Amino acid sequence: MIVTTCLFTCCYLCLGFCGILQRATAPIERQDLDLEVQSGHGQGAGTSSVEFSSDGKLLLTGGGYTACLWEVSSALLIRRFSGHRSDVLTVAFVPERSLVVTGAKDKTIRIWDSGLRSEVRRIQCESWIHDFAITPDGKRVFAQQDDSAVICEWDIDTGRKLRTYQSPFPGDAFSICASSDERLVVAAFVDGLVIWDRSDYAQPRTIRSQETYFTSVALSADGKVVATGSSNGVVHIWELKTGIQLRMLGIHGSHVTDVYWLLAVWCGLA
Repeated sequence: MIVTTCLFTCCYLCLGFCGILQRATAPIERQDLDLEVQSGHGQGAGTSSVEFSSDGKLLLTGGGYTACLWEVSSALLIRRFSGHRSDVLTVAFVPERSLVVTGAKDKTIRIWDSGLRSEVRRIQCESWIHDFAITPDGKRVFAQQDDSAVICEWDIDTGRKLRTYQSPFPGDAFSICASSDERLVVAAFVDGLVIWDRSDYAQPRTIRSQETYFTSVALSADGKVVATGSSNGVVHIWELKTGIQLRMLGIHGSHVTDVYWLLAVWCGLA
């Protein structure tokens, strides 16, 4: 048995492309599921965001003004979450809870009961919600509050704002993630990455982008390495402590919309 860490990437192309990066890059195609998912958000609405449940049995998608929950094995639409007044840009399952979260161009983060399809809480912001991050305990959500490059931390159960994180870079946060130990928050801006340690959040560290801008970001499970997707289709791997670039993978023909770390297991004969 070989256990290794892989990187999963998604690229914005008309045909769609995903790849797993380890020693090689391999395309993953699931056209039967893709066609069904595309039709779930209404006529003419594409899919802007996807996330699998932790057991891999469910798929949550966002597109148009709705989010949809699917059974992966059958591509069956289980339920639809409607209420946003503009396009849904990002979706997520809340860890260990029967809740899902959506963010949209209507400047709201909405928390839904996945069993009842009902909206249980709404967080009003002042800018589009390009992305958010949920802590592993499922209790807090991080997102950009407005156009002033401030990331806010909210309590999911109450909607109360707990803390603000000021970015030294201006503009929108295209992607946000939190470390598995809940210590770090990382956001991707046009000018680079901003890394906050929640024990000293007033002094963030940065990793500047050079020839392009970062469109997505993902922390490794141990919090030591960060992967970034870029507008030119290049994936970068960085050492978080030093900001040193470890690898550069030029694999996509358009901007990278998402990057994820995966723990992969191979079983075989020696």
